Amino acid sequence: MTVAAPVFDFSLSAPSPNSLSVVQGSTSSSSSIDATLVSGSTASVTFSASGLPSGVTASFTNNPCSPTCTVTVSFSATATATIGTVTISIDATGGGASHSTTLSLSVSAPGFDFSLSNPSPNSLTVVQGSTSSSSSIDATLVSGTSTAVTFSASGLPTGVTAVFTNNPCDPTCTVTVSFSATATATLGTTTVSIDASGGGASHSTSLSLTVSAPAFDFSLSTPSPSSLTVVQGSTSSSSSIDATLVSGSTTSVTFSASGLPTGVTATFTNNPCSPTCTVTVSFSATASAALGTTTVSIDASGGGASHSTSLSLTVSAPAFDFSLSTPSPSSLTVVQGSTSSSSSIDATLVSGSTTSVTFSASGLPTGVTATFTNNPCSPTCTVTVSFSATASAALGTTTVSIDATGIGASHSTSLSLTVSAPAAFDFSLSTPSPNSLTVVQGSTSPSSSIDATLVSGTTSSVTFSASGLPTGVTATFTNNPCSPTCTVMVSFSATATATLGTTSISIDATGSGASHSTTLSLTVQAPVAVPVVTVNSPTPNPANTGQMVTVTFTVSSTAPVTGITVDWGDGSSADSLPGSAISDTHVYSSTGNVMSQTFTITVTATNSAGPGSGMTSETVNDLPPVVTIINVSPNPANTGQMVTATFTSTDSDGTVSTISVDWGDGSAPDALAASATSDTHIYAITGSFTITITATDNSGSTGKATATENVTSVTTTPVKLTFQGFDLDDFDNGVGQLQVLVNGNLVVDIPAGLNHLSGSGDYTPYRNTWVNFGPFDITNFVIQGQNTIVFMSPPPGHFGLIKNVTIVQGDTVLLRVSGSRFVNAFHSVTFTFSIPPLVITSFTASNSTPFVEEPVIFTASYTGGTAPFTCTFRFGDDESSSVIGTSGTCSVTHDFDSSGTFNVTVVVKGSSTSDRVSSRINVTAVQSNNSLNSLASPTWTFAASSRE
Repeated sequence: MTVAAPVFDFSLSAPSPNSLSVVQGSTSSSSSIDATLVSGSTASVTFSASGLPSGVTASFTNNPCSPTCTVTVSFSATATATIGTVTISIDATGGGASHSTTLSLSVSAPGFDFSLSNPSPNSLTVVQGSTSSSSSIDATLVSGTSTAVTFSASGLPTGVTAVFTNNPCDPTCTVTVSFSATATATLGTTTVSIDASGGGASHSTSLSLTVSAPAFDFSLSTPSPSSLTVVQGSTSSSSSIDATLVSGSTTSVTFSASGLPTGVTATFTNNPCSPTCTVTVSFSATASAALGTTTVSIDASGGGASHSTSLSLTVSAPAFDFSLSTPSPSSLTVVQGSTSSSSSIDATLVSGSTTSVTFSASGLPTGVTATFTNNPCSPTCTVTVSFSATASAALGTTTVSIDATGIGASHSTSLSLTVSAPAAFDFSLSTPSPNSLTVVQGSTSPSSSIDATLVSGTTSSVTFSASGLPTGVTATFTNNPCSPTCTVMVSFSATATATLGTTSISIDATGSGASHSTTLSLTVQAPVAVPVVTVNSPTPNPANTGQMVTVTFTVSSTAPVTGITVDWGDGSSADSLPGSAISDTHVYSSTGNVMSQTFTITVTATNSAGPGSGMTSETVNDLPPVVTIINVSPNPANTGQMVTATFTSTDSDGTVSTISVDWGDGSAPDALAASATSDTHIYAITGSFTITITATDNSGSTGKATATENVTSVTTTPVKLTFQGFDLDDFDNGVGQLQVLVNGNLVVDIPAGLNHLSGSGDYTPYRNTWVNFGPFDITNFVIQGQNTIVFMSPPPGHFGLIKNVTIVQGDTVLLRVSGSRFVNAFHSVTFTFSIPPLVITSFTASNSTPFVEEPVIFTASYTGGTAPFTCTFRFGDDESSSVIGTSGTCSVTHDFDSSGTFNVTVVVKGSSTSDRVSSRINVTAVQSNNSLNSLASPTWTFAASSRE
């Protein structure tokens, strides 16, 4: 008899719980199932689920297991999983035994929910008695179907109410809130809660609300009276203005007036004052203030508040009046039978508009009459008065009244008048003008004038003569004889043999018993020749524009040289030099439109005989333009790569006309405008090339500069893109749910473009699973510098995930992003990467073993990446420092507060997603009593870098 071991079998319990619910786009809770050993030896059994709705997957724990054992099952539903309740079969198989149990699974749509943004702005201020500006809050739909939500505010200060716009609204939507405060609202700053509730969902956000007291303000009354009149040259009465406090605490306000007529000033009392208060204003007008009526603005300002009121001001003219000056001179003498000299009297306008006044004289002696000039006249004006006496006029001195009358105003002044008997004839002679003359042998001198002035009596003829003349010299008079007061002219003629030298000549005048003499100095000279000028060749010769040229010369003259001029022949003003000069200098600024020009230099010396000249010539050469090459970049360059040369060109003695750039590769030179400062070129061949930049100026002169450019061939390593995607199965009208673009260029369309799909549907191999995509060759899409890669879902848009985005060029990683990102119709994923990538080329410390508190300079150098760059140094002692990188380097200075070995790290970040690299070195700080030899430790350099 054979006894066989029992066959393996097991039983399954009902799931606990036996029904589960899962929301689209999420995972359910779990249910447990016990597998109990019924017979035989235990064996492994594997659990699975069948009858799952579309879009739902089952996940087991402890699967497989060996009964007796317990497994749990949960369910994940995509956002588009089939909604409803389904009976799911839980199947277990192993060791030749199979059993099943069931549970109920309900797939439901997600419930309505929303989120609230922070208010923008998140703080507001409201003044007591007014309404604040508004702040906006965005309510964004998170899940479910949108429904109305109602906004309210809580935590409001006493006396403050909230006012919402667009309330209620259906998310996604925006509301605004503002706050109104009563005049007695509680002052201070409060956090106000903004609450939104609807469709079973509630959320809150908050903002800061400050209730402040109203600012200081005041009002102005109408001036009382509201119109004033001021007479030119006087001050008006005053007008009062009340300043009344309207709000806030009183503060000082200052009053001023604007719009005043010319010549009028305003004067305030009680200014400044603190409202409620009263000021008065009055106006002063000068005698010439502008007449008429003007609206004057009364302005008050203080405590941040300003107000104005106005009044009418009339400036009127005063009544006409004038004054008389004392006659000048205040006394006159008149001889019987003649007329006196005159005396002047000023009539000055004192007030009002000028009008005509008439002058007369009273109190005159018998036989004397007064004669006025400019009579009548309108003050301000001047009249003169003179007096005529008959041969029998009464002798003696009298006070004569000078009277002026016009339009209601009359004034008088007086002068003393003496009537005298006539005196005997006499005259005086002036000093000759000029009082010295020169005559050249064989010629006639210029003339000199002598005045004969009647001193007394009746004029009579006088005759002029000259005495003391040198031998061979004669005098000639004009207007001789004449009756004083009169003028005669005298000149002198000398024979060819007249006595040389200087003599004092007496000029004599005689007539009617009176004789007088005066003298002048006469010099007789031999004839004088013009100067002889000898001009030497200038130095340097030739010269350049802008270079100083010197010319020397000698002057021979028999008479004093009164002046020398040098004409340099270039159109500039001649130089004027003293008669003793022997040289002159000049700088030629231009040769015009020729490269070389010869100029004639003329030196002219002048003496009493006239000018004499001498000449020489100077050759001047144009200075060529100066060209400076500032930069050639990149250098070296690849074939096909654009090279840029920047430069400057100047011409000190003219203007640059044209610029040409010869790139040295046999191509035609580029012809540029005179204002050009840069040029570009693409080399098609490799080699070392001399770039020649030539500038030509307006004279045809050329200047040039050269630079060397090295060009190498392009060796392109392909740039490859790989990434992983989840649930990228949807396509619509031949367009996939995910498109990848590099610098705007389409790399791949998934799944339609990649798998040549048309129409619309689901691509099953990509459904609810991670798929590796790539490598894709994006070499032709990338550029040197910053590049952009975008993952987007074109309309209508579908939900999917991407992760492990990697871009490499050979062994160089240009971009690596490991975390997953979601993409849908409203959310694209964008990364940036740099070519060449950011690399730290060196990281150094100025001293690897510094003393404690000894400054150490840490320097990091880097290449590649995209600016701007930030370098963050962490010194291993809980201290750090961040600086901006420039020109491929950044450095900081740090000292360690204690001894020890410190791991110093630098992180360099650029503007691209990929631009983050780091490097580290160790520095050991020692106590200061250690050997000074530690100061001589060499600089540590760490050239490697890692990408973070």
